[in-house]
Amino acid sequence: MRWRDEGIILSLRPQGESGVVLSVLTDGYGRHLGFHRGSGAKAPWRQPGTRVIAGWNSRSEGGLGYWALEPAEAPALRHFGAPPKLLAISAATALLDGLLPERMPVPEVYEAALLFIDGLGGNEWLEHYGRLEECLLRETGLHPGGDFGEGLDRLNRIGPALTEAAKSLGKPLPVARTLLISALQPRLR
Repeated sequence: MRWRDEGIILSLRPQGESGVVLSVLTDGYGRHLGFHRGSGAKAPWRQPGTRVIAGWNSRSEGGLGYWALEPAEAPALRHFGAPPKLLAISAATALLDGLLPERMPVPEVYEAALLFIDGLGGNEWLEHYGRLEECLLRETGLHPGGDFGEGLDRLNRIGPALTEAAKSLGKPLPVARTLLISALQPRLR
């Protein structure tokens, strides 16, 4: 089975002496795992958040495939001097990698992730991160409804105060929201 699509690298883990297993979120095929040859020194762009043109090849539909990747944009390298943006890239890719099922297309989440990555150069990147997180929660069924969704709805009613708290903490809005959810959890029930 072979296909080619645009994607975003979500995570990588070493495999063998000179390769890695990459998790890549694509527009048309969802999150896929695959092997990519080459050491980190030969591919410094191979970082979470990097946009790629991804070619995937596997002998069987369910097997671990091989990636042929071409870097399109590496925001981690571009924003190396901005720790909050690097933290947001890391948090976003970890959430996507941890919550999305494998091989299920999620075009809305993919579009929200692209908007976030493209928006890192501007001033609205925190809002884009919040939209990505909300889209991910909707797609995974965690929002709205259930205790978690109701808690977020209650916290969203205090939006202006939450935004100010995030600014004063120097944390992205979702991180501040998570800190507040943890602190207010007993009161939300």
